[in-house]
Amino acid sequence: MPQQNIVRQDGARSTLLSVIKNGSASTLQVASGVKAAMTDVMKTVVDNVRVKQFAYQPIFVKAAVSGVVRESDNQYRIGAPKLVWN
Repeated sequence: MPQQNIVRQDGARSTLLSVIKNGSASTLQVASGVKAAMTDVMKTVVDNVRVKQFAYQPIFVKAAVSGVVRESDNQYRIGAPKLVWN
């Protein structure tokens, strides 16, 4: 039996489109491409169709990268030992 889900937004039945990237794809590039594609899609739908963004992963990716860079910079400033892999 195929998987079936019911999606509701503000109590109304809705449709959810999940975009899942593969391991070698960039989350930031995929999200940018989806956002650009949705701009084109919205030009083709009727006026009573509402589209809302549910989750935007690049926010978390950028925050994680920023945290790694910040911690790396802090470790460098306090003279912590450096680990190098060859």
